[in-house]
Amino acid sequence: MKKYIYIVLIIFLTILSFGDDITDFYVRNFDIDEMINSNKINIKIFGYLKKYFETGYSGYLKAANELRAKYNELLKFEEKQIFDVMSTINPQTTIDPIKKLEELNSKYPNFQLINILLLEFNYKQWLITGDPKLAKKILNEIESIKKIMGDTHLLCIIKLIFFLSLIFMVIKKKLIQ
Repeated sequence: MKKYIYIVLIIFLTILSFGDDITDFYVRNFDIDEMINSNKINIKIFGYLKKYFETGYSGYLKAANELRAKYNELLKFEEKQIFDVMSTINPQTTIDPIKKLEELNSKYPNFQLINILLLEFNYKQWLITGDPKLAKKILNEIESIKKIMGDTHLLCIIKLIFFLSLIFMVIKKKLIQ
């Protein structure tokens, strides 16, 4: 009987170790290398995908997809959906990822990780275009995420970078005129 209790306990602890929420980890500790080195498989996969976006190196995408195939049954349905979208995104583009993430967001509006990724891609697109409507959308996204998750380190850094970029764009336009 004790053997069965130990087996059930080990299975339960294994499931718990894979079940950490990616969103909480990412907004509190957004170090991609730390995500890759995590013992939590869902966080590790997300880390590899983010590293792929950061570097463009397809080896990270391959590693993420290999882990997805190996541990598919341990991933939540929403995680599988977001990993599917993330693995099809070209890290050099912004419009296609925004469309795909907005579509996913319409299906899972309460999954904050999608909103955070949308915020990141909208910011990258705003850097390219300087569109004031997109700037307003970014500010609204920051406030929306802040209402749900609080003022996390990630949001503080995103706001700081956004406002510094905004100031830089204004100065650049004045210099050009």
